[in-house]
Amino acid sequence: MSQENEITNASSSGTNQGGGQGARAPRAKQRGGRNARAPEAKQRGGQGGRAPRANQGGGQDARAPGAKQRGGQGASAPEAKQRGGQGARAPEAKQRGGQGARAPRFDGGAPSESLGPFVSVIMPVRNEVGFIERSLRAVVGQDYPVARMEILVADGMSNDGTRALVQALQQEHPQIKLIDNPGMIVATGLNAALRQARGDIIVRVDGHCELAPDYLRCSVSHLLHEGVEAVGGPLETIGQSLKARAVAAAMGSRFGVGGSAFRIASSSTQFTDTVAFPAYTRAVIDRAGPFDEELVRNQDDEYNYRLRKMGVKILLAADVRSRYYSRATLGKLASQYFQYGYWKVRVLQKHPRQMQPRQFVPALFVVGLLASVLLMSVLPLARYFSAGLLACYAFGLIVASLLASRKSGWRMLPLLPLTFATLHLSYGLGFLFGLVRFWNRFGKRSRVAETRRAAPGLGPV
Repeated sequence: MSQENEITNASSSGTNQGGGQGARAPRAKQRGGRNARAPEAKQRGGQGGRAPRANQGGGQDARAPGAKQRGGQGASAPEAKQRGGQGARAPEAKQRGGQGARAPRFDGGAPSESLGPFVSVIMPVRNEVGFIERSLRAVVGQDYPVARMEILVADGMSNDGTRALVQALQQEHPQIKLIDNPGMIVATGLNAALRQARGDIIVRVDGHCELAPDYLRCSVSHLLHEGVEAVGGPLETIGQSLKARAVAAAMGSRFGVGGSAFRIASSSTQFTDTVAFPAYTRAVIDRAGPFDEELVRNQDDEYNYRLRKMGVKILLAADVRSRYYSRATLGKLASQYFQYGYWKVRVLQKHPRQMQPRQFVPALFVVGLLASVLLMSVLPLARYFSAGLLACYAFGLIVASLLASRKSGWRMLPLLPLTFATLHLSYGLGFLFGLVRFWNRFGKRSRVAETRRAAPGLGPV
């Protein structure tokens, strides 16, 4: 699966200020006799002081960024409980005995280099020479502090020049680390990266997407302040050619992909069942364990279902934006969705309750078509059933194509019916092949336990 792409330090305490300016040093007198309490507040014409680490009663440091004072008022940090005159260092941080909690606060500006949890971006890739540089530059271009992040690229032994591009970017950006993924699939790449990740927050992306410049900052903010342990955002699917744009339009349509919330561009923040490029807390990953390495596809769906079973809420946040570059041809789209359908069978067998009714529709449609064709020679009524089924589907194709073309461009209208059909038939056929291939695997235990034994750092066995 697989989008395009955003401090001033206060002067030190004791600095002399003239022209009626309020002193920036701690406990500086301001016009009206009020004391400045919040650090980093800009002073003009008697405004409250900004000096970081200003000693407030009891000599404790006040470190909460972003507190703004006007009219000489001393603005204390938001929502922080203060005792003994101490300054709050983070929102909702409870202070006792003069000690301040150091959880970072993000309130719309770029966070300080000295604040913020350490973030590990993990990127499993294989043969992404056409997209990897753009995807990586979107990650290194984040407005999150460079000193508080690392980028782990797990390469599945690419043979198209992907590794050389990653190594060249390493010379410019030392926070990029290239690791081998001999398993050559997404799940093994994710687990290889997780074993080396040092972050308190893990963000999973891939080489076919492009993050918005504030993706990490917004994700971290939601994880810290919304009471969730997993967050992602709506996915804008785009294409670079006319055919690719038709594919993108089909993948962004309810008729094409059902009610998948993250694929249908949304302006609302809501809880959902899965997201495309999630940010997780390290704690929840340690509890859930590694990704299931049996699954070539659908490993994200399976993993997020495990999280939901544990009671974890997955947030789809409207301000966490990314782009995904769609497959450029119908052949590549057919291969992609055939695999989605094929491996969905194993997810069904491991987690029957994970399935949604819409995920059975393509397979049922294919079965209906095949059955009616086979029965035509035996049952004359079968031809009427087949004709009726095709007529209903053709009507749906026309309506969906018109709606998608109105939104994405009328030049794609001639391509959309075939694109929709490719998507549906490929997924349905893949699902049926999976049922045949894995007919005896119902009730079989997942390989997650074996993966945990091989990767003891990723949660308990």
